[in-house]
Amino acid sequence: MYGATVGKLAFLGVTAATNQAVCAITPPDFLSNKYLYHVLFFRKGELLDKRIGGAQPNISQTILREVQFPLPPLPEQLRIVAKIEELFSDLDAGITSLRKAKEQLKTYRQSVLKWAFEGKLTEDWREKIKPEPARIFINKISKFRNEWVIAEGKNGNSEARRILAKIAKLNNSKQRPTGSFPDGWEQRTLLEYCLVVVDCHNKTAPYTHGGIHLIRTTDIRDGKLFLEQTRFVSKNTYEYWARRCPPSAGDVLLTREAPMGEAAIVPDNVVVCMGQRMMLLRPVSELSNPKYLLYALYSPLIKQQIDKKAMGTGVQHLRVGDVETILIPVPSEEEQSAIVSEIESRLSVADNLEKTIETSITQAAALRQSILKRAFEGKLVPQDPNDEPAEKLLKRIKAEKEPALNASPVKRLRKGRN
Repeated sequence: MYGATVGKLAFLGVTAATNQAVCAITPPDFLSNKYLYHVLFFRKGELLDKRIGGAQPNISQTILREVQFPLPPLPEQLRIVAKIEELFSDLDAGITSLRKAKEQLKTYRQSVLKWAFEGKLTEDWREKIKPEPARIFINKISKFRNEWVIAEGKNGNSEARRILAKIAKLNNSKQRPTGSFPDGWEQRTLLEYCLVVVDCHNKTAPYTHGGIHLIRTTDIRDGKLFLEQTRFVSKNTYEYWARRCPPSAGDVLLTREAPMGEAAIVPDNVVVCMGQRMMLLRPVSELSNPKYLLYALYSPLIKQQIDKKAMGTGVQHLRVGDVETILIPVPSEEEQSAIVSEIESRLSVADNLEKTIETSITQAAALRQSILKRAFEGKLVPQDPNDEPAEKLLKRIKAEKEPALNASPVKRLRKGRN
Protein backbone atom coordinates (compact mmCIF):
# COMPACT_ATOMS: atom_id res chain seq x y z
CA MET A 1 0.00 0.00 0.00
CA TYR A 2 2.95 2.39 0.54
CA GLY A 3 6.74 2.59 0.62
CA ALA A 4 9.31 1.23 -1.82
CA THR A 5 7.12 -1.73 -2.75
CA VAL A 6 3.89 0.17 -3.35
CA GLY A 7 1.72 -1.46 -6.00
CA LYS A 8 3.23 -4.95 -5.78
CA LEU A 9 0.77 -7.78 -6.34
CA ALA A 10 0.70 -11.43 -5.43
CA PHE A 11 -1.86 -14.18 -5.61
CA LEU A 12 -2.24 -15.75 -2.18
CA GLY A 13 -2.72 -19.50 -2.39
CA VAL A 14 -2.19 -20.36 1.29
CA THR A 15 -3.68 -19.49 4.67
CA ALA A 16 -2.02 -16.34 6.00
CA ALA A 17 -2.45 -13.05 7.83
CA THR A 18 -1.48 -9.63 6.48
CA ASN A 19 1.01 -7.23 8.00
CA GLN A 20 0.76 -3.44 7.92
CA ALA A 21 0.94 -1.71 4.53
CA VAL A 22 -0.55 -4.83 2.91
CA CYS A 23 -4.14 -5.04 1.80
CA ALA A 24 -5.81 -8.41 1.35
CA ILE A 25 -8.74 -8.50 -1.04
CA THR A 26 -10.99 -11.50 -0.47
CA PRO A 27 -13.64 -12.01 -3.16
CA PRO A 28 -16.83 -13.99 -2.55
CA ASP A 29 -17.10 -17.60 -3.66
CA PHE A 30 -18.61 -16.74 -7.02
CA LEU A 31 -15.86 -14.28 -8.01
CA SER A 32 -12.61 -15.87 -9.19
CA ASN A 33 -9.73 -14.45 -7.19
CA LYS A 34 -7.32 -15.11 -10.06
CA TYR A 35 -9.61 -13.13 -12.33
CA LEU A 36 -9.52 -10.29 -9.81
CA TYR A 37 -5.72 -10.60 -9.58
CA HIS A 38 -5.37 -10.15 -13.35
CA VAL A 39 -7.76 -7.18 -13.23
CA LEU A 40 -5.58 -5.46 -10.63
CA PHE A 41 -2.41 -6.30 -12.55
CA PHE A 42 -3.95 -4.75 -15.66
CA ARG A 43 -5.04 -1.65 -13.75
CA LYS A 44 -1.85 -1.29 -11.70
CA GLY A 45 -0.66 1.71 -13.71
CA GLU A 46 -3.90 3.53 -12.97
CA LEU A 47 -3.59 2.74 -9.28
CA LEU A 48 -0.03 4.05 -9.11
CA ASP A 49 -1.11 7.25 -10.84
CA LYS A 50 -3.61 7.81 -8.01
CA ARG A 51 -1.08 7.55 -5.19
CA ILE A 52 -1.36 10.20 -2.52
CA GLY A 53 1.11 11.53 0.06
CA GLY A 54 4.55 13.11 -0.05
CA ALA A 55 7.64 11.26 1.16
CA GLN A 56 5.82 7.89 1.20
CA PRO A 57 3.16 7.96 -1.55
CA ASN A 58 0.47 5.38 -0.85
CA ILE A 59 -2.55 3.68 -2.33
CA SER A 60 -5.44 4.05 0.07
CA GLN A 61 -8.20 1.52 0.60
CA THR A 62 -10.59 4.15 -0.76
CA ILE A 63 -8.73 4.09 -4.06
CA LEU A 64 -8.87 0.29 -4.15
CA ARG A 65 -12.56 0.19 -3.32
CA GLU A 66 -13.30 2.47 -6.26
CA VAL A 67 -11.57 0.29 -8.85
CA GLN A 68 -14.10 -0.65 -11.49
CA PHE A 69 -13.79 -3.69 -13.72
CA PRO A 70 -15.92 -5.77 -16.10
CA LEU A 71 -17.65 -8.65 -14.34
CA PRO A 72 -18.59 -11.58 -16.57
CA PRO A 73 -20.38 -14.72 -15.30
CA LEU A 74 -18.23 -16.97 -13.10
CA PRO A 75 -17.79 -19.74 -15.73
CA GLU A 76 -16.54 -17.13 -18.19
CA GLN A 77 -14.19 -15.72 -15.54
CA LEU A 78 -12.65 -19.16 -15.19
CA ARG A 79 -12.34 -19.56 -18.97
CA ILE A 80 -10.69 -16.15 -19.19
CA VAL A 81 -8.24 -17.04 -16.40
CA ALA A 82 -7.39 -20.35 -18.08
CA LYS A 83 -6.73 -18.64 -21.42
CA ILE A 84 -4.68 -15.84 -19.84
CA GLU A 85 -2.50 -18.35 -18.02
CA GLU A 86 -2.07 -20.43 -21.16
CA LEU A 87 -0.93 -17.39 -23.15
CA PHE A 88 1.18 -16.05 -20.29
CA SER A 89 2.88 -19.44 -19.97
CA ASP A 90 3.92 -19.33 -23.63
CA LEU A 91 4.98 -15.70 -23.22
CA ASP A 92 7.04 -16.46 -20.11
CA ALA A 93 8.77 -19.34 -21.90
CA GLY A 94 9.71 -16.96 -24.70
CA ILE A 95 11.00 -14.33 -22.28
CA THR A 96 13.06 -16.98 -20.46
CA SER A 97 14.65 -17.96 -23.77
CA LEU A 98 15.40 -14.32 -24.59
CA ARG A 99 17.04 -13.74 -21.20
CA LYS A 100 19.07 -16.91 -21.61
CA ALA A 101 20.25 -15.67 -24.99
CA LYS A 102 21.19 -12.35 -23.39
CA GLU A 103 23.30 -14.18 -20.80
CA GLN A 104 24.94 -16.19 -23.57
CA LEU A 105 25.95 -12.93 -25.24
CA LYS A 106 27.88 -12.01 -22.08
CA THR A 107 29.75 -15.29 -22.33
CA TYR A 108 30.39 -14.67 -26.02
CA ARG A 109 31.84 -11.21 -25.31
CA GLN A 110 34.24 -12.67 -22.77
CA SER A 111 35.22 -15.36 -25.26
CA VAL A 112 35.95 -12.70 -27.90
CA LEU A 113 38.24 -10.85 -25.46
CA LYS A 114 39.92 -14.09 -24.43
CA TRP A 115 40.63 -15.07 -28.04
CA ALA A 116 41.79 -11.54 -28.86
CA PHE A 117 44.52 -11.41 -26.22
CA GLU A 118 45.63 -14.95 -26.93
CA GLY A 119 46.26 -13.90 -30.52
CA LYS A 120 43.55 -16.17 -31.95
CA LEU A 121 41.49 -13.45 -33.62
CA THR A 122 44.44 -12.32 -35.71
CA GLU A 123 46.01 -15.67 -36.64
CA ASP A 124 45.20 -15.29 -40.35
CA TRP A 125 46.23 -11.62 -40.24
CA ARG A 126 49.67 -12.50 -38.83
CA GLU A 127 50.15 -15.23 -41.42
CA LYS A 128 49.47 -12.75 -44.19
CA ILE A 129 51.14 -9.57 -42.84
CA LYS A 130 54.17 -11.03 -41.00
CA PRO A 131 54.33 -8.18 -38.44
CA GLU A 132 57.52 -7.08 -36.75
CA PRO A 133 58.30 -8.47 -33.25
CA ALA A 134 56.70 -6.70 -30.30
CA ARG A 135 60.10 -5.89 -28.79
CA ILE A 136 60.51 -3.20 -31.47
CA PHE A 137 57.29 -1.57 -30.31
CA ILE A 138 58.40 -1.83 -26.67
CA ASN A 139 61.72 -0.21 -27.52
CA LYS A 140 59.87 2.65 -29.20
CA ILE A 141 57.81 3.18 -26.03
CA SER A 142 60.93 3.14 -23.87
CA LYS A 143 62.68 5.66 -26.12
CA PHE A 144 59.61 7.90 -26.23
CA ARG A 145 59.27 7.75 -22.43
CA ASN A 146 62.93 8.65 -21.84
CA GLU A 147 62.67 11.65 -24.15
CA TRP A 148 59.43 12.69 -22.47
CA VAL A 149 60.99 12.43 -19.00
CA ILE A 150 63.87 14.66 -20.05
CA ALA A 151 61.51 17.25 -21.50
CA GLU A 152 59.14 17.12 -18.53
CA GLY A 153 62.04 17.26 -16.08
CA LYS A 154 63.06 20.60 -17.54
CA ASN A 155 59.51 21.79 -16.84
CA GLY A 156 59.75 20.70 -13.20
CA ASN A 157 57.55 17.61 -13.53
CA SER A 158 58.72 15.35 -10.68
CA GLU A 159 56.14 12.70 -11.62
CA ALA A 160 58.08 11.84 -14.79
CA ARG A 161 61.27 10.88 -12.96
CA ARG A 162 59.26 9.00 -10.34
CA ILE A 163 57.89 6.76 -13.11
CA LEU A 164 61.39 5.93 -14.38
CA ALA A 165 62.46 5.09 -10.84
CA LYS A 166 59.54 2.69 -10.43
CA ILE A 167 60.30 0.95 -13.72
CA ALA A 168 63.91 0.55 -12.71
CA LYS A 169 62.82 -1.27 -9.55
CA LEU A 170 60.70 -3.81 -11.39
CA ASN A 171 62.01 -7.34 -11.05
CA ASN A 172 61.08 -8.56 -14.49
CA SER A 173 61.88 -12.19 -13.78
CA LYS A 174 59.11 -12.24 -11.15
CA GLN A 175 56.68 -10.32 -13.32
CA ARG A 176 56.48 -12.80 -16.20
CA PRO A 177 53.87 -15.51 -15.57
CA THR A 178 53.94 -18.57 -17.73
CA GLY A 179 51.52 -18.38 -20.63
CA SER A 180 51.14 -19.25 -24.25
CA PHE A 181 51.26 -16.36 -26.71
CA PRO A 182 52.03 -16.12 -30.42
CA ASP A 183 55.65 -15.87 -31.52
CA GLY A 184 56.83 -12.30 -31.45
CA TRP A 185 54.48 -11.20 -28.67
CA GLU A 186 55.75 -9.92 -25.32
CA GLN A 187 54.25 -9.30 -21.88
CA ARG A 188 54.84 -6.09 -19.99
CA THR A 189 53.49 -4.42 -16.87
CA LEU A 190 51.11 -1.50 -17.19
CA LEU A 191 53.91 0.65 -15.83
CA GLU A 192 56.12 -0.39 -18.75
CA TYR A 193 53.40 -0.33 -21.41
CA CYS A 194 51.99 3.08 -20.50
CA LEU A 195 53.64 6.46 -20.60
CA VAL A 196 52.11 7.42 -17.25
CA VAL A 197 50.41 5.45 -14.46
CA VAL A 198 49.18 7.82 -11.74
CA ASP A 199 47.05 7.36 -8.64
CA CYS A 200 44.26 9.75 -7.68
CA HIS A 201 44.31 12.33 -4.90
CA ASN A 202 43.10 10.28 -1.94
CA LYS A 203 40.65 12.71 -0.41
CA THR A 204 37.07 13.65 -1.13
CA ALA A 205 37.01 16.74 -3.31
CA PRO A 206 34.82 19.70 -2.26
CA TYR A 207 31.82 19.76 -4.60
CA THR A 208 30.27 22.71 -6.39
CA HIS A 209 26.96 23.10 -8.24
CA GLY A 210 28.72 23.32 -11.58
CA GLY A 211 32.16 23.41 -13.14
CA ILE A 212 34.43 20.50 -14.02
CA HIS A 213 33.17 16.91 -14.00
CA LEU A 214 34.45 14.94 -10.99
CA ILE A 215 34.66 11.29 -12.05
CA ARG A 216 33.80 8.88 -9.25
CA THR A 217 34.02 5.11 -9.46
CA THR A 218 30.25 4.85 -9.92
CA ASP A 219 30.51 6.95 -13.11
CA ILE A 220 32.46 4.18 -14.85
CA ARG A 221 30.96 0.84 -15.87
CA ASP A 222 31.12 -1.64 -18.72
CA GLY A 223 33.94 0.22 -20.42
CA LYS A 224 32.07 3.53 -20.63
CA LEU A 225 32.23 6.88 -18.87
CA PHE A 226 28.84 8.29 -17.84
CA LEU A 227 28.78 12.05 -17.28
CA GLU A 228 25.04 12.47 -16.64
CA GLN A 229 25.19 12.00 -12.85
CA THR A 230 28.66 13.34 -12.05
CA ARG A 231 29.38 15.86 -9.38
CA PHE A 232 31.44 18.97 -10.08
CA VAL A 233 34.52 20.72 -8.74
CA SER A 234 35.81 24.24 -9.16
CA LYS A 235 38.77 25.12 -11.39
CA ASN A 236 41.00 25.68 -8.34
CA THR A 237 40.07 22.26 -6.90
CA TYR A 238 40.71 20.63 -10.28
CA GLU A 239 44.15 22.19 -10.60
CA TYR A 240 45.13 20.95 -7.14
CA TRP A 241 43.58 17.47 -7.43
CA ALA A 242 45.04 16.90 -10.92
CA ARG A 243 48.44 18.45 -10.31
CA ARG A 244 50.30 15.15 -10.77
CA CYS A 245 48.73 14.46 -14.16
CA PRO A 246 45.62 16.22 -15.51
CA PRO A 247 43.45 13.64 -17.35
CA SER A 248 43.29 14.20 -21.09
CA ALA A 249 41.47 12.64 -24.06
CA GLY A 250 42.62 9.07 -24.67
CA ASP A 251 43.63 8.40 -21.06
CA VAL A 252 42.15 5.28 -19.49
CA LEU A 253 40.65 5.61 -16.01
CA LEU A 254 40.65 2.42 -13.90
CA THR A 255 38.71 1.96 -10.66
CA ARG A 256 40.53 0.38 -7.73
CA GLU A 257 37.49 -0.06 -5.48
CA ALA A 258 33.70 0.15 -5.31
CA PRO A 259 33.54 -1.24 -7.97
CA MET A 260 36.97 -2.69 -8.66
CA GLY A 261 38.36 -3.15 -12.17
CA GLU A 262 36.01 -0.93 -14.20
CA ALA A 263 37.64 1.21 -16.90
CA ALA A 264 36.78 3.88 -19.45
CA ILE A 265 38.50 6.19 -21.92
CA VAL A 266 38.39 9.94 -21.36
CA PRO A 267 36.51 11.34 -24.39
CA ASP A 268 37.56 14.26 -26.57
CA ASN A 269 36.60 17.82 -25.66
CA VAL A 270 35.73 17.00 -22.04
CA VAL A 271 37.66 18.18 -18.98
CA VAL A 272 37.42 15.75 -16.07
CA CYS A 273 38.87 15.52 -12.58
CA MET A 274 39.78 12.09 -11.24
CA GLY A 275 38.02 11.20 -8.00
CA GLN A 276 39.01 8.80 -5.24
CA ARG A 277 39.90 5.12 -5.64
CA MET A 278 40.91 5.24 -9.28
CA MET A 279 44.02 5.48 -11.41
CA LEU A 280 44.97 7.12 -14.67
CA LEU A 281 46.66 5.00 -17.35
CA ARG A 282 48.07 7.00 -20.26
CA PRO A 283 49.23 5.00 -23.29
CA VAL A 284 51.72 6.53 -25.69
CA SER A 285 49.14 8.07 -28.02
CA GLU A 286 51.64 8.35 -30.89
CA LEU A 287 52.16 4.57 -30.79
CA SER A 288 49.19 2.93 -29.02
CA ASN A 289 45.46 2.77 -29.50
CA PRO A 290 43.85 3.39 -26.07
CA LYS A 291 41.06 0.98 -27.02
CA TYR A 292 43.61 -1.85 -27.03
CA LEU A 293 44.41 -1.12 -23.39
CA LEU A 294 40.72 -0.72 -22.49
CA TYR A 295 39.71 -4.06 -24.02
CA ALA A 296 42.71 -5.76 -22.45
CA LEU A 297 41.62 -4.60 -18.98
CA TYR A 298 38.26 -6.36 -19.50
CA SER A 299 39.80 -9.56 -20.87
CA PRO A 300 39.73 -12.74 -18.74
CA LEU A 301 43.54 -12.73 -18.69
CA ILE A 302 43.71 -9.42 -16.80
CA LYS A 303 40.49 -9.98 -14.84
CA GLN A 304 42.14 -13.08 -13.35
CA GLN A 305 45.19 -11.03 -12.33
CA ILE A 306 42.94 -8.38 -10.76
CA ASP A 307 41.04 -11.01 -8.77
CA LYS A 308 44.31 -12.51 -7.47
CA LYS A 309 45.70 -9.11 -6.48
CA ALA A 310 42.48 -7.93 -4.81
CA MET A 311 42.73 -7.08 -1.10
CA GLY A 312 40.04 -7.12 1.60
CA THR A 313 37.22 -9.47 2.53
CA GLY A 314 34.21 -7.15 2.40
CA VAL A 315 34.77 -4.46 -0.21
CA GLN A 316 37.72 -5.65 -2.26
CA HIS A 317 40.24 -3.17 -3.61
CA LEU A 318 43.50 -2.95 -5.54
CA ARG A 319 46.65 -1.35 -4.24
CA VAL A 320 48.44 1.15 -6.47
CA GLY A 321 51.50 -1.06 -6.78
CA ASP A 322 49.40 -4.04 -7.79
CA VAL A 323 47.79 -2.06 -10.62
CA GLU A 324 51.19 -0.92 -11.84
CA THR A 325 52.39 -4.53 -12.12
CA ILE A 326 49.37 -5.95 -13.97
CA LEU A 327 50.73 -7.70 -17.05
CA ILE A 328 49.37 -6.98 -20.49
CA PRO A 329 50.05 -8.99 -23.67
CA VAL A 330 51.93 -6.85 -26.18
CA PRO A 331 51.90 -7.61 -29.92
CA SER A 332 53.25 -5.29 -32.59
CA GLU A 333 51.82 -1.81 -33.07
CA GLU A 334 50.05 -2.91 -36.26
CA GLU A 335 48.57 -6.03 -34.68
CA GLN A 336 47.16 -4.05 -31.77
CA SER A 337 45.11 -2.02 -34.26
CA ALA A 338 44.05 -5.20 -36.05
CA ILE A 339 42.95 -6.74 -32.73
CA VAL A 340 40.84 -3.68 -31.87
CA SER A 341 39.14 -3.89 -35.28
CA GLU A 342 38.40 -7.61 -34.85
CA ILE A 343 37.03 -7.09 -31.33
CA GLU A 344 34.77 -4.22 -32.35
CA SER A 345 33.48 -6.09 -35.39
CA ARG A 346 32.39 -9.03 -33.26
CA LEU A 347 31.11 -7.00 -30.31
CA SER A 348 29.02 -4.78 -32.58
CA VAL A 349 27.18 -7.90 -33.77
CA ALA A 350 26.60 -8.91 -30.14
CA ASP A 351 25.41 -5.39 -29.24
CA ASN A 352 22.90 -5.39 -32.10
CA LEU A 353 21.61 -8.79 -31.04
CA GLU A 354 21.24 -7.59 -27.46
CA LYS A 355 19.25 -4.56 -28.60
CA THR A 356 16.95 -6.87 -30.55
CA ILE A 357 16.51 -9.08 -27.48
CA GLU A 358 15.75 -6.09 -25.23
CA THR A 359 13.21 -4.81 -27.76
CA SER A 360 11.57 -8.24 -27.81
CA ILE A 361 11.40 -8.33 -24.00
CA THR A 362 9.81 -4.87 -23.99
CA GLN A 363 7.33 -5.99 -26.64
CA ALA A 364 6.52 -9.05 -24.53
CA ALA A 365 5.52 -6.78 -21.63
CA ALA A 366 3.29 -4.80 -23.99
CA LEU A 367 1.81 -8.06 -25.33
CA ARG A 368 0.98 -9.10 -21.76
CA GLN A 369 -1.06 -5.95 -21.32
CA SER A 370 -2.65 -6.48 -24.74
CA ILE A 371 -3.78 -9.96 -23.70
CA LEU A 372 -5.36 -8.58 -20.53
CA LYS A 373 -7.01 -5.76 -22.47
CA ARG A 374 -8.64 -8.25 -24.84
CA ALA A 375 -9.66 -10.40 -21.88
CA PHE A 376 -11.49 -7.56 -20.14
CA GLU A 377 -13.12 -6.45 -23.37
CA GLY A 378 -14.67 -9.89 -23.71
CA LYS A 379 -12.61 -10.74 -26.80
CA LEU A 380 -10.27 -13.42 -25.45
CA VAL A 381 -12.67 -16.37 -25.03
CA PRO A 382 -16.10 -17.15 -26.49
CA GLN A 383 -19.14 -16.38 -24.39
CA ASP A 384 -21.63 -19.08 -23.42
CA PRO A 385 -25.34 -18.10 -23.41
CA ASN A 386 -25.95 -20.76 -20.76
CA ASP A 387 -23.80 -18.91 -18.23
CA GLU A 388 -25.61 -17.13 -15.42
CA PRO A 389 -25.94 -13.41 -16.27
CA ALA A 390 -23.63 -11.08 -14.39
CA GLU A 391 -26.63 -9.11 -13.14
CA LYS A 392 -27.72 -12.03 -10.98
CA LEU A 393 -24.13 -12.51 -9.86
CA LEU A 394 -23.98 -8.92 -8.66
CA LYS A 395 -27.14 -9.37 -6.61
CA ARG A 396 -25.64 -12.38 -4.84
CA ILE A 397 -22.38 -10.51 -4.21
CA LYS A 398 -24.33 -7.66 -2.63
CA ALA A 399 -26.28 -10.08 -0.46
CA GLU A 400 -23.11 -11.81 0.78
CA LYS A 401 -21.22 -8.57 1.27
CA GLU A 402 -23.38 -7.27 4.12
CA PRO A 403 -22.35 -9.86 6.77
CA ALA A 404 -18.73 -9.65 5.63
CA LEU A 405 -18.66 -5.90 6.34
CA ASN A 406 -19.88 -6.50 9.90
CA ALA A 407 -17.26 -9.19 10.59
CA SER A 408 -14.18 -8.63 12.79
CA PRO A 409 -11.31 -6.90 10.90
CA VAL A 410 -8.84 -9.48 12.21
CA LYS A 411 -9.57 -12.69 10.36
CA ARG A 412 -7.92 -15.58 8.64
CA LEU A 413 -7.65 -15.67 4.88
CA ARG A 414 -8.90 -18.83 3.28
CA LYS A 415 -6.99 -20.71 0.64
CA GLY A 416 -8.02 -19.12 -2.67
CA ARG A 417 -9.88 -20.42 -5.63
CA ASN A 418 -8.63 -20.52 -9.19
